[in-house]
Amino acid sequence: MIKGQMDLDLSPIQLDDMRAYLHATGWRQSDYANPRLLVYTYPDPHGERPFVVTLPGNQEFLDYYSRLDDTLTRLAAIEHVDYVDILRKIQSFRRDVISARLMLDGKAYPSMDRAAHFIQGMRDLITSAAWMEERGNHKLFRGRPPAQVSAQAKQFQLAHTFQGSFGFTIESALGNFNQPLIVVDEAHRSTVAPLQRRVLVRIIRGLRSTERAVQKNDSREISGHYEQGFNANLCNAARIMLEEMDEKEIRYDVHWSIDLQAPDDLAHIEQIILQRNALHLLEEAEKDLRNSADVQEGPHKLIGLVTHLTHNERKDNTVRSIVLEDETLGPVTIFLDAKDYESAGKAHFDNLRIAVSGYLVFQGKTQKKFLNNAHELMVL
Repeated sequence: MIKGQMDLDLSPIQLDDMRAYLHATGWRQSDYANPRLLVYTYPDPHGERPFVVTLPGNQEFLDYYSRLDDTLTRLAAIEHVDYVDILRKIQSFRRDVISARLMLDGKAYPSMDRAAHFIQGMRDLITSAAWMEERGNHKLFRGRPPAQVSAQAKQFQLAHTFQGSFGFTIESALGNFNQPLIVVDEAHRSTVAPLQRRVLVRIIRGLRSTERAVQKNDSREISGHYEQGFNANLCNAARIMLEEMDEKEIRYDVHWSIDLQAPDDLAHIEQIILQRNALHLLEEAEKDLRNSADVQEGPHKLIGLVTHLTHNERKDNTVRSIVLEDETLGPVTIFLDAKDYESAGKAHFDNLRIAVSGYLVFQGKTQKKFLNNAHELMVL
């Protein structure tokens, strides 16, 4: 680990990141005879001479990180911000960054089991938020997330950790944009903002709703805003992070990419702090959302991936059935005719979703789900 001031890890900071940040914030590269040094200037509105910072000409130089440390210190002074703030601004260039820190008592460290819960909870937050952004504002998803959702969640990567606490940051690269700033139109966010941004927006709004629920001691602050924040799955993920907390707290921070304007209500958000007293409110909200999401027997249209195909030849007939992993109900068994069974089989091998209508029934002690009188099967 390469450390700069305050023992912060500088190894993720690439030379291209520094150059892109300087260009995006108005610095201009000046001609300089020595190719081992890159010189940038910025007009000083209160002086005759411009501000000057330098970068090593090559990231492979042995003194790259010591020179980088000097440049970061200089930039922090020019921008009148702390060293850690300038570091985070550069790290969040073209990427959103969310951090979660479990504050520790003294020099105590969490157990392996506690650390695993903490990390798994964060992973589930990202996966469930991506699930909602991909498949709609459902109160509850049953079963496993689709492969496309899991693939989206893998685009979020671990960044540096912290001293004095157990935690980590998650980086979400947003890609390159033709314009230095894109204004997100909330009315059309699904077509304007990248999914990675929408995932973090949903998580932060859900955490803020949880914070308000604690202040008002009312879980409806969470469940009543599930369309913009936490559904039952996200409540469960946030609850996992808080379990076995004792008197400790989790602090969440977010730093938005300067390439993509954040929603107005989240552009300048303060640190979110959750303690164990949020646990029962998340449990209540999850229960309310699960109960209100319960599906009754009757006509339904199911959408999802085919996970199993069964073909049984009998003397008098052939029984063809599939198991569909519906996005809200989980696994449902469906009996099909030969034509629809063939279509479902092709969708299964091509990993495509299908939609099918029918009459939903529950059977047996386990309330196994069946869709009878299946019709209007379509490959999506």
